[in-house]
Amino acid sequence: NEASGTPRQTTAGLRFAIRVPLLRNAGGVQNASALKAREIERDASLEDLLQTSGQAVLNVVQAYWELASRLSRAAILRESERRASDLVAEIEKLVAADQIPGAELDLAQASAGEKRAGRIAEEQALQAAWNLLGRQLQADTLDDVLNAALVTEDLPEVTQIAAGFAQRMQGQQRNALERRADVRAARLRERAAHTQVLAAEDAGMTVVIATGRP
Repeated sequence: NEASGTPRQTTAGLRFAIRVPLLRNAGGVQNASALKAREIERDASLEDLLQTSGQAVLNVVQAYWELASRLSRAAILRESERRASDLVAEIEKLVAADQIPGAELDLAQASAGEKRAGRIAEEQALQAAWNLLGRQLQADTLDDVLNAALVTEDLPEVTQIAAGFAQRMQGQQRNALERRADVRAARLRERAAHTQVLAAEDAGMTVVIATGRP
């Protein structure tokens, strides 16, 4: 009041923001989406279990045939070493009888040494193959593997039919990958994530702007 000497009040504006939830469906969509996402996650976990089981079986089969191939190769190298040793013995007799020069004996002994080294290396690889199969079978010792009545079969013969089948299977590789359980699990988790995104959008917040004067 200017008459009473009271200074005039200056006017001011007040601006404030209020965040309020959009109570659409009162949480029904969010609850349904969360449940759906959990169900999809469960299905993905089942696919993971299937993939893990399949991978375990594949590892055992691969370890088995690796062992079978090592056994066959070791037997071949042992026979090769035996023949090389017999040859050295025969050449020693001929050299002693002055039938052939001593250089032939040196070559034969060198060849026998190579055969022996190859056999030793293969037996080491064979032991590693046994150990690998034991780990895949979760066996503590080699005796546990043998006590499982494991009998290795001969490697299948590579025929023209088998070679053609292998080539055709290479063409089916992409389709096989599409049907892999881990791929299906990844797609299910993608669906679960998308469902959760939709639920989050449904639970979004809106901003109300209000302006007032005192």
